[in-house]
Amino acid sequence: MNDLKIKWNPDWDKVTAEAKHLKDVEGGQLYRMESAYLVVLNGSYREMGRQYGLLLKDQIIKMRDLIKDEFITQDGIPYDLIKNVTAKPFYLARTRRHKELYAGISETTGLDALELTTLDEMLLIEGIHREMGGAAQCTSAAVWGEMSKDGETYTGRCHDLQANWRDRLPEVGAFLVMNPTGGDYSIGAPTQIGMVSAFLDVMNSAGLYMEVNNAAATLGMYIYSNMASTLNNLCNVALSFGSHEELARTIPFLHAGNAYNLLTATPNGAEYYELGHERCARTTPEQAGMTSRANAALDPSWGIEPLPDPSAMYSKGRRDNFMAFLNENPSANDDAAIRKFLNRDFFAGDGSKSTGCAFIESSLPGAGAEVTVWQTVTKPVDRHFFWRIPTHSGWMEIDLKKYFKAN
Repeated sequence: MNDLKIKWNPDWDKVTAEAKHLKDVEGGQLYRMESAYLVVLNGSYREMGRQYGLLLKDQIIKMRDLIKDEFITQDGIPYDLIKNVTAKPFYLARTRRHKELYAGISETTGLDALELTTLDEMLLIEGIHREMGGAAQCTSAAVWGEMSKDGETYTGRCHDLQANWRDRLPEVGAFLVMNPTGGDYSIGAPTQIGMVSAFLDVMNSAGLYMEVNNAAATLGMYIYSNMASTLNNLCNVALSFGSHEELARTIPFLHAGNAYNLLTATPNGAEYYELGHERCARTTPEQAGMTSRANAALDPSWGIEPLPDPSAMYSKGRRDNFMAFLNENPSANDDAAIRKFLNRDFFAGDGSKSTGCAFIESSLPGAGAEVTVWQTVTKPVDRHFFWRIPTHSGWMEIDLKKYFKAN
């Protein structure tokens, strides 16, 4: 089926919390985990920006050059066009906090605000110009209450994209922790270096975890020149709110450029919001203590009949597999069980469908080298985050209570 013949390495199942301290600069710290950096920033947004630039200047510039090469060499799109047509509207809609963050990074790296916005929004910008509305995929789920081992909330997800995104993460991947002064919550997120205010997964110090799955296959993908980036809007939500009651009065009023299935999880449970271009649907969990989505919007209010596989890159099959696993033995569902499930590839070695949701060894016909770029498992009540880069690392455990400063 494909040329990605990868033999499973038992080391990828191991959990390690090791983070080797590399340096301190102006109040920020840089560490090295198994296959990514860990960077901890503290202070005002300008101060955190300066720290980020000083700690990671070489990697930031390398990431900028990689993005430029992809646009110009591979796509034939002038980099200045990307900055001015796509990044400029996103920058103008940034809040003061993030413009200050960019200003600090610019002071210490020499990159201008539009270059930094391009890096921050690299997933959406690259997706738009590669027309990947139906290609970038994810699968996620959450359990709590009677569906988890101890009643606590647990989440798991696969983030899928091209193989080059996965293969460059050991060099330009970083788990980012930000501890802003002035009242905002602390946040932590897995990133490619340069992503500082537009995240795919993020947890805050109140125990709110959020992640997004691409829903463009059913709700469409557009780019607007008169609205803020959805991922940046969600970062601002993470900095400001910590409960489902607050989110229910905030997220339904967001509109999306690219459409997303948004998982929100706290120690008290989880639910999905399906973000479309004109409105948002707040969904009801499919059963008591469990909810799951892949890449199809499923709320009946859309009036969109759920499509069978292979629609949305086998969205139904991946979601069905995750839910079937979580229903096998609810009393055993915890972070370790979910990590074990995420070992399972969606396709078996002979190309037939299997019982997992990951694309660790296999990609879909016609989808190129589509793989699972990273996987995350969380336990919000403990502010625990597990991050794995398949084929490159085991589970890197980040105990955010050690790094968070804001309550």
